[in-house]
This record gives sequence, structure tokens and C-alpha cells, in this order.
Amino acid sequence: MNAGQADWFTLPPLTGPATRQLLSSLNVPPGDIEGLARASGGHPLFVLEGVKALASGVAFGHAGGVPRSSAS
Repeated sequence: MNAGQADWFTLPPLTGPATRQLLSSLNVPPGDIEGLARASGGHPLFVLEGVKALASGVAFGHAGGVPRSSAS
């Protein structure tokens, strides 16, 4: 790669409310939002990969699904 073709930058984790808002805007089912927000740790890449996994029907997390909220 030649100098000046790419820039590296660090994204901090999304806050809990920002993560839940992103998931909601991506039409994640309400019952999956809290578990996916917690499992992603607010990492934007993990949020989006989790959404793609849900959309494709791929099982992930504990017991083959999105971890549920501890309040559930």
C-alpha cells in the first residue's frame, strides 16, 4: 500500500443506548436487542456481524441463539 492511501483510526465502543438504537434501526427483533447489545460489547463490527448472523439464520451464542437479557 502506498503512503496516503489509507488511514487507521480507532472507534471506541458504542454506548449501551447507542448500540440498542443501532440494533433497533436495523430491525432486530425487540427480544434479541438486549442480548446482542451485551454480547457485542458495543463493538460496531460485532454488532453488524451479529445482525448478519441473525438475518441469515446462523445460530450463535449460548444454546444456539442470541444471549437473552439477564432480566428475562
